[in-house]
Amino acid sequence: MTEPVRPARHRPPTPLRVISGFDVLEQWSERATQVEKNIVQRVLFAVVERSVFTSFDVIDDVTKTMEFFVLSRCDLTVKIRIHNFDCCGIVYVGPTCDAPGLDQAEPAAGAAEPEGSSVRRDRQDASHQA
Repeated sequence: MTEPVRPARHRPPTPLRVISGFDVLEQWSERATQVEKNIVQRVLFAVVERSVFTSFDVIDDVTKTMEFFVLSRCDLTVKIRIHNFDCCGIVYVGPTCDAPGLDQAEPAAGAAEPEGSSVRRDRQDASHQA
């Protein structure tokens, strides 16, 4: 008379839709190589499939709560904005050093350095003086 208890069917998450930033992607792709385009395509597919956090290095933008950076090979960074639960947009595609909001600041002068780093710096200073 009673049905056996069965686990609820697990539905895979619905993919995100990219709804903005196509102009950013198009401008970047005009000067990009095919290898770079392939890398960015893999990043965007990972974002859409919601697997980007397990497939790439991701850094939150501390100044904008709904944006994050995806760091990939070849010094390429893609910045994504989450609009809501099912939509996102492309904010930036390009070199990591030019990514808006990604802090590339050097450590403070008084900060502790890893062991051996002062030796390397002394060697570099000596080579520049020669």
